[in-house]
Amino acid sequence: MGGISDWPEFNARYAPASPAIVFGGRTETWAEFEHAVAHIAGGLRRNGVRHGDRVGILAQNHPHYLHVVLGAARIGAVIVPLNIRLSVTELRYQITHSGLVWLFRDASFARTAAGFEDLIPAARSTEIDGPSMAELLGGDGVRAAADVTPDDPVAILYTSGTTGLPKAAVLTHRNVAAVAEASGRCDSVGSDDRVLIAVPLAFTGPLLPTAMPFVAAGASILLAKEAHIDDIFDAIERQRVTVLSQVPLVYQKMEQHPRFRSAELSGLRSARSGGSPIPESLIARWQERGVALVGSYGLTEASGLALQLPAAEASRKIGSAGVPILHHQIRVLDADGRECAPGRVGELQVRGPAVMSHYLNDEQATAAAFDGEWLRTGDLVELDDENFVKIVDRKKDMLISGGLNVYPAEIERVLAGHPHVLEVAVVATRDEKFGERPVAVVVSDKPELTLSDLEPVLAELADYKRPVRLEVVDELPRTMSGKVIRRALAERYHEPAQRGSSQHA
Repeated sequence: MGGISDWPEFNARYAPASPAIVFGGRTETWAEFEHAVAHIAGGLRRNGVRHGDRVGILAQNHPHYLHVVLGAARIGAVIVPLNIRLSVTELRYQITHSGLVWLFRDASFARTAAGFEDLIPAARSTEIDGPSMAELLGGDGVRAAADVTPDDPVAILYTSGTTGLPKAAVLTHRNVAAVAEASGRCDSVGSDDRVLIAVPLAFTGPLLPTAMPFVAAGASILLAKEAHIDDIFDAIERQRVTVLSQVPLVYQKMEQHPRFRSAELSGLRSARSGGSPIPESLIARWQERGVALVGSYGLTEASGLALQLPAAEASRKIGSAGVPILHHQIRVLDADGRECAPGRVGELQVRGPAVMSHYLNDEQATAAAFDGEWLRTGDLVELDDENFVKIVDRKKDMLISGGLNVYPAEIERVLAGHPHVLEVAVVATRDEKFGERPVAVVVSDKPELTLSDLEPVLAELADYKRPVRLEVVDELPRTMSGKVIRRALAERYHEPAQRGSSQHA
């Protein structure tokens, strides 16, 4: 194995004229894709980038994003995707911590890059949509991976950093190859498939378990900087998208769009959702349109995918995150380290070839992340009697009310079944008697919504799980990948409401 950059080289030999990337109205073939990869590898080598050096990329979605990832991999360099929403201060930390020696960026980040030019001077920076990229591509190419082994690092991916500084997961060629194979098998990806990627490739999910299986299979990637709901429907209907991977919020917005009832969705063979639990009512509405909306689960430390629900089980296992991906195993342990029986909640642990090597420059965090060869996920789950996994909640999001465990995700699933609840997040507020009680923060098409209005669905919950307060907001704070920023809500609603205050934000 010469590493993941073998994939485009094989695709260019086997099917050179087949479409690799569609972007901005232009289709790039696999022969063109491989040419760019080879010449980026050659350009980096000419400029002194060597095996093990770290190469950053700060750019919106563009074909060169994937070319850079594979080109750096070909010479044994390590790619560091930088979140395009970070501040200069946050970027300076990651650039310094990872030890970047080269940076690829697009023109839109020229002012941002000026804030760390002392760390990465212009002479060691390439503008992917400018003259410096053409210059880098102008020399000889590197046609085969040199001295690359499966256990060499290929990517450093920073976690979200919701508490303290973000940790940097080091992934190897073996890790990325394993998740590409497993993800491709889950979705039965073949060379005729077409995936739409409109979420930034800077995130683990779009880059590794979504894009890489298509590179490995010689399939087609429809790439966009962003996509509005109409654009997604257009891609499905007119560009024959067969595989879609989005967060639940996007599927919810699609279901609420006027085109949902009449859109031609028969070509959409796989619709995967991750990042947060999918409301069961949303799954049912997609099933009515003949599309199996399947749950999945992953984390950066496991290359972005660890569980997926088989499409054939979508109706029978509504609400499940599925089963372990190919070559991976899981276990569920209670607080005493004993394996949980079906139906009991415990922490999910994962092992397999897609699990990271370590955290960069952080032996203490690495040791804490592993229980032997098992990765501690920090997520609470339960198994059913057939060993399908249901995600209960993040361990850190659980609240304790009167000594009883309360899982916000469970309350959110129930509230999402109310017709006037469009989006929902549940956080804790302090309570003198019980310690903590749940607060429901919702986006609604009925601004005057009250807790009393929610009684038909709240009746499904035990009394200690019921929200004591309802806040109706215009929108929930979210990351670019669509996850709710719970920290912001927790800080806002942690203190009890003033006596006599309204239920509405």
